[in-house]
Amino acid sequence: MISNVYSKSYIQASQPAKAQSRVILLGRLLPLLRREAASATSRGTEVQSIFMATTMDLISAYIFGIQNSTNFLEDKAYRDHWLRLYLSRHHHHFWPQEMPTLTSLCAKFGIRLYPSFVDSANAELRDWNKELCDKTREFISATPAATLPEDEPVVFKAIHAGIDKEERTEG
Repeated sequence: MISNVYSKSYIQASQPAKAQSRVILLGRLLPLLRREAASATSRGTEVQSIFMATTMDLISAYIFGIQNSTNFLEDKAYRDHWLRLYLSRHHHHFWPQEMPTLTSLCAKFGIRLYPSFVDSANAELRDWNKELCDKTREFISATPAATLPEDEPVVFKAIHAGIDKEERTEG
């Protein structure tokens, strides 16, 4: 349904992807790195979170359009909170992902195969993701044709076009 918008040739020719990359790399990342380099009190730059922020901003912009995407590069508190949630689950995804039936069965007997904070983090991330989807759906309804290429929610539109096509053909 969406594999075509992730093909190398599609992304390389995509005006929205180019515009989104320009906004994020030139408008957010480079100014952040300049500020870090110019900071007299800086004890160094923690690049892992900056690179993760850049990646997430690029991915979410391609999915939801720049207007509805994340902005982790410019909002450090938001970035740090999200990374804590995301990374807290890192070592605990095996059971619910690979063995969901066994995990569910054990839970019915009061046996937890992973820490409970993972469920809380997953719930918050799920709500956050739904909020991004809802914002994008509202944006598309309010502005059917994106006025700027960077506002184009490429993946979101492809998913909905695929769902609409399936509904028409399969009911």
